[in-house]
Amino acid sequence: EQVVMALGNADEANTNEEQGFADFTAQHTGLTYVPAGHPAEARLDTVPDNEPVILRGLGLNFFDYIAKLTVGRGGHFARDRAGELYYVPSGKEPKMIAGSRKGLPMHARGLNQKKDAESHRPIFFTAGNIDRFARENNGKVTYDFFFNLIEKEMNYKHYQNVISDFGLTWPFNAAEFLEALRHSANLNATAREWGVPDEYIMNWDRILNPLGESAEAVDYNEFMVKYLTWDINDALKGNVDAPYAGAFDMLRDVRPVIRHYLDAGYLDGDEYAQFLAKFNPFNSIISVGPPILRIEQMRALIKAGILTITGPGIKVVATEEGFVATDAFGHEWHAQNLVEARLHSISLAESINPLIANLRDRDIFSDQSYQKADGSTYTVGGIRMNKATLTVVNKADKEVAGLYIWGVPTEGWSWFTTFAPRPGVRDKNLVDAEHIAETIFE
Repeated sequence: EQVVMALGNADEANTNEEQGFADFTAQHTGLTYVPAGHPAEARLDTVPDNEPVILRGLGLNFFDYIAKLTVGRGGHFARDRAGELYYVPSGKEPKMIAGSRKGLPMHARGLNQKKDAESHRPIFFTAGNIDRFARENNGKVTYDFFFNLIEKEMNYKHYQNVISDFGLTWPFNAAEFLEALRHSANLNATAREWGVPDEYIMNWDRILNPLGESAEAVDYNEFMVKYLTWDINDALKGNVDAPYAGAFDMLRDVRPVIRHYLDAGYLDGDEYAQFLAKFNPFNSIISVGPPILRIEQMRALIKAGILTITGPGIKVVATEEGFVATDAFGHEWHAQNLVEARLHSISLAESINPLIANLRDRDIFSDQSYQKADGSTYTVGGIRMNKATLTVVNKADKEVAGLYIWGVPTEGWSWFTTFAPRPGVRDKNLVDAEHIAETIFE
């Protein structure tokens, strides 16, 4: 017998904080708490019209929630004569207050310009460069070296797009400038030497922290409208040509190289911990965001006064008056309704899916622990399998013949299984499915 398990996101146990909110809501009339989960399955009819609701999370799920609470309640979006999206309310929308730890949504994906299997061909971030570093460093590749290569690749693509903008003229030969960048140890320094103005320099501090140091003096929603407008205008230039969206989209094209780095045995426990803690959030905010339309809708709802974005560092507590949200700037919002606008991270240990929990408790499903140099250990949430055949590996480190696991439940043991497959580029999810079929029918 052969069993293929393609389970997608499964239910996870609430955190202690989340369970506290659920219990508090059950004990107090007039409160609504929507736990983390799929927006399509969320019971949002309990969120009253015109009342404040706090949404925790500004990721992809957040956009589905705000759509359900606006268009899903009879409102609609339209465009003015200049082409800008605006919102026409139905009068049934709640007053949404949304925030996250970073206080920023993911960047909009650039308007698609890539045909069929067209991809960026990396110059710096290649499997060959990673392998060469490993050979010269006892078979190990540090996270810092890995990320430096990615940063150089994105910087190069940024400058390539900047100087290709027909609206700009440069006092140098473009081909010679790009050749200088190819041989540069510091692309930003080289760009400055060639006379590229500061406004076109790839400033990662500004990208990841666009507020800079003057954050407390800023009206955050006014800032957010300007930030979203910048993001929209850049993304409209396309995922090949845009100075930023074009560079960010490159990360989608080099995923096979990232997986090579992860699967070649080059990382120890400390380096993998850095990858999970640093690169995964970076990758999420930079390269896996929503279509431009979703960012336009977010901006329109802010302008309509229906959506308020908190500053970074949102925290929520339950009081006798209801839920209270605060941000890093000391602002405060009160609501009787709280929605977890996000999914839980993948965790075999915390799964409450009956099938997964049963196989875990029988030691058929297992996860992987890693040890750091200081002796501490950590466990990644994904279910282990043979990465070549996708056959489940049990707690005794034995393959379970005829049992295959594919996709999302392996995240952490695998990398980045949560995205929709891309045709024509030997996409990981499609290749894995092919490996399962080949193993079954060999």
